[in-house]
Amino acid sequence: MKNKIINFLKSPSLAMFLFLTAMLAVLWAYGSERHNRHPGGDTQQLMASEITTTVTVVTTTSVTITSTTTFPTTTTSISSVPTTSSTSTTTTVIQTTTESEPEPDDSESGEPLSPFLYAGVSPNSAFYQERIVIAGDSIATGFNIYGYIPYEHNIAKESVGLWNYSGNTFNFGSGEMGLIDSVAYIQPKLLYISMGMNDLPNCDPDWFASMYYDLIMQILEAAPDVNIVAAGITPVGDFVTYSTNANIRDYNYALENMIYSIDSPQVYYFDAYSVLADGNTLALSTDYSAGDGIHLASYSYGDILTALFNFLDTTSVMEQIINTEQSNL
Repeated sequence: MKNKIINFLKSPSLAMFLFLTAMLAVLWAYGSERHNRHPGGDTQQLMASEITTTVTVVTTTSVTITSTTTFPTTTTSISSVPTTSSTSTTTTVIQTTTESEPEPDDSESGEPLSPFLYAGVSPNSAFYQERIVIAGDSIATGFNIYGYIPYEHNIAKESVGLWNYSGNTFNFGSGEMGLIDSVAYIQPKLLYISMGMNDLPNCDPDWFASMYYDLIMQILEAAPDVNIVAAGITPVGDFVTYSTNANIRDYNYALENMIYSIDSPQVYYFDAYSVLADGNTLALSTDYSAGDGIHLASYSYGDILTALFNFLDTTSVMEQIINTEQSNL
């Protein structure tokens, strides 16, 4: 009997029986799992759509405005989003964002350009900031360098002064142009001029005011609809020997009187000096100094614009800009 049992266990018939039993168990388990996935008891074959991954490629282009030069960069982000179809398809979205160098401003369109950083507490701050063009020296370039105006609104560079502005050129994509020609090309509705620091050593307040008057008259002729804000020269640190703050205030006083003598609703004097001066020493506040006591820290420009926009709200500048833009439609 024992030998018969051993021979049976070794027989091919038993092996085949066990194999068939295992296969039936596997098929039963698979059928149960399919039933769970298809409540209707559907026995259809597994469709290719159930395991297909759909790839959608979306390409967007954005403009990054920097002070002078931007370099193209590409950023890729991948996210998986399940669909709601009965076949449980998974859609993988690959989004590619390309940052490219900005195109030159179309001076004929007159469309406002957005800055990288906004400033101001006035409800009209964005209106002013998207239209403002800055002209002047290395201190004026900070508005562009730190992102408060786009490159296309920057007519400023290092060492510019009233004594040499006609010898400096700027390029907005149509060749080199002087300051006045740049204004004529851009046709700004709001022009902020910040210069004079480079005129302090070798000039005097009366000459400064006279030269500034000539500059303003040329700008008004080149851009008849412009609103001009002539900013006072900013203070220097109390350790600076380049000039004294008393001398700077004399220049600003001469400039202010000259602006008032023009008596035009398109031309204004703005006291940038007081925005940045220490209340006790009347020197450049250490909080606003970039370190050398002459140039300005980045957040100084936000505070200047905040004060400027509050000042512009007391004038008719906004109304004049709106009227000009509507008449040009």
